Formats: sequence, C-alpha cells, structure tokens
Amino acid sequence: MVKSFFFDYLIPRIGLPIYWLVKLFFLPYYAVFCFKYKKNRKEKSVLVLEAGVTGWQSIEFKELYQTASEFLGKDSVVKVEISKDLDYVSQIKSTILEHRPTHYFYDPRTGSQSWFEGFIQSLRVLRLFLRHGIIPIVLLTDFSYRTWRIQSIVVSTFRGCVISFLAFKEGYPLFPHSRVTSPALMPLSKATFDTFEGFKIKSKPKGKETNAQVKFIGSLYEPRTSFLNAVKDLLHKRKIELEIRGRVPGEPRRSDEEYWSVLGTTPIILTTAQQIDIALNDWKWIQQLTYRYLEAMAVGTLLIAPEVPGMRRFFIPGVHFVSYDTEEDAANKIEYYIHNPKERKLLSEKGAEKAEHLIKSNIYWLLIDSLLGSDSLT
Repeated sequence: MVKSFFFDYLIPRIGLPIYWLVKLFFLPYYAVFCFKYKKNRKEKSVLVLEAGVTGWQSIEFKELYQTASEFLGKDSVVKVEISKDLDYVSQIKSTILEHRPTHYFYDPRTGSQSWFEGFIQSLRVLRLFLRHGIIPIVLLTDFSYRTWRIQSIVVSTFRGCVISFLAFKEGYPLFPHSRVTSPALMPLSKATFDTFEGFKIKSKPKGKETNAQVKFIGSLYEPRTSFLNAVKDLLHKRKIELEIRGRVPGEPRRSDEEYWSVLGTTPIILTTAQQIDIALNDWKWIQQLTYRYLEAMAVGTLLIAPEVPGMRRFFIPGVHFVSYDTEEDAANKIEYYIHNPKERKLLSEKGAEKAEHLIKSNIYWLLIDSLLGSDSLT
C-alpha cells in the first residue's frame, strides 16, 4: 500500500514542487526582464515553429505550419529545423536572435529525451524566453509522460500555454497551472481539407455492402495492438475483415497520399484512444484524443472510436461518430453499420460537416489564442 501511494500518487505529482521551485528561482530574473513582454506586444506577432528533420516530414507538422500560416499569414510564421548534431538550446538562441519572435512553439520531443538532460534544457529554454520576452506555446502530445510533462511545466512556468490531447479535468492534479487547452484537436488546414472531396466521392456507399472493409491505420503499441487483434478475431467469426495497417514506433511513415487515401476510401475507420504502456507514463488509464478523430471525419468516413473525456465540445457520439466501450461492443457496432449503409452515410456526413466547420474556423489556433489572453497571437 505504501509502495502504491508512492508510485501512483506522489511520484506523478513531482512536477508541482518543481514548478514552485523554478518559479521562486527565476522570479527575480522575470522581474528584471518583464518589460520585454510589453515591448513585444507593441510589435506584430512572429511565431516560430520548431521540429527535427523527421518531424517536418510528418503530416502533424506540415499541417501545423499550414494552419499557422492560414491563421497569421505566412510572413508571421517561421519554420525552424532543429539538427540533432548541434546543441538544442543554442539553436533556439540563434533563431531568437535572427527572427526576433514574439511566440515560440516548443515541443519537448525535439530536444534530449534523457530525463535529466531534457530537464536542464527546459530550464535553459525558460531563461532564454524570459530574457527575450517570448511567449511559449508548448505542445504536450502525451500529457501522462512524466519527462515531457515536467519540461512543459518548466517552460510555461510564467507565461504561455500548453496544448494537450487529454482533458485537463482528468489530469489537473498532475499539472500546476490551468493554462492548458485540452483536449485539443489536431491542426488540419483548409488547404488540405479542400483536397478531400475526391476521397469522399470514392467512398460513398453503394448498395448494401455486407463485405465493406473496416480498417485501422496508425501506430501500434500496447494495449492498442491487443485490443485491435481482439476485435479482428471477433469480426473474423462474423466473416468481416478488419485490416490493420499499423506501424510500430521507429518504422518509416507511410506517404501522405497513401495515408489520406486509406482514410478517405474506407467506409469505416476504427481507432482507439488508449495511451501507450511504458515506464514514466503516469495515469495511463485515461484515454485521450488522437488525430484520427478529426482526420477520419474530415475525409467523410464513418469513425468508430471510444468517447474521450472532454470531446463533446467538438463531436457528439451517435451524431458525428459511433462510440464503443469494449471489444465486443466495437465489433457489434461495426457489424451493424456494415449492414446499414444509409445510417452509416448519414452519420459520416454529419461528422464531415462538423469537421469542416471546425477546420474552417481554425479551431486549433483559435483555442490557443483565447487561452493566451493578453499574450495572444492576434
């Protein structure tokens, strides 16, 4: 019981005392340079987006750049490629001196993945941001992962906000401030959305498709892999095929064209919201939004996925997508919508309409901007 209290209660909350220690230590430094923030607010916003070479090859960061450009204008967005061969913080400093940004999009996945070295880097980044009056926008893709969460806490100690895909009402005991936009959707641009029309035409159901394909596409990890295999076995007994197009972490990604084509031409997409089961992942039983929610609905396919805490601000189960609770429930609903193409079409169209509204309103950056308040981008 003592061991459980230590590992399940105390250790996950280690970010809270770190936050207050960092705040006390850097408070004099912040007081000296706080005038920089007022000076920067008088100027036009300049946003820096950082990622490594691999990061900029992903759909995630391509869409991040495109949506930011649509929101602010291309002249206000700076794209920076971080090299693994050079000191991470020195590269950030060079970028700041060259482009004089008002806001910096910080991702703890870009720097060192060592717990201690990553923590030291986050302290150095905080010092840089305070010195130059820069507002951090922190991308915390995995709220439960302790290493990234602590770095996010440090960098956002005084100003800025944090983007999370896990509902803050579920994870707030692990985070010391409430400047968190959560759960967030993925950034998906209007330009990319406009290319989906061809997929929607191809994926319209024709007649009663008893052999309609159901697919999963995305990363494979536990417990996701076991869940998908269990659903696949259940569907196989009903003579329904579930195709799992997965990749394990570290494997090359599929091309953007293949990825969007699979999503857009498959009548039903199945996904999960389970967190990866690895060390340093606290409270991993809480489900969080994945990119597939917006992606699948945007291309006009029917999404079958669990209801995630906080997601009703965007999508409602039974209206925009179909939710499930267990493997058996997922298999039952897949079977039902394969045999009821009219209902499937109605739901997928409602989902696509809502996705279009969210994308064209630039909801990703709008939520960030509203959370930043007086430090907003616009």
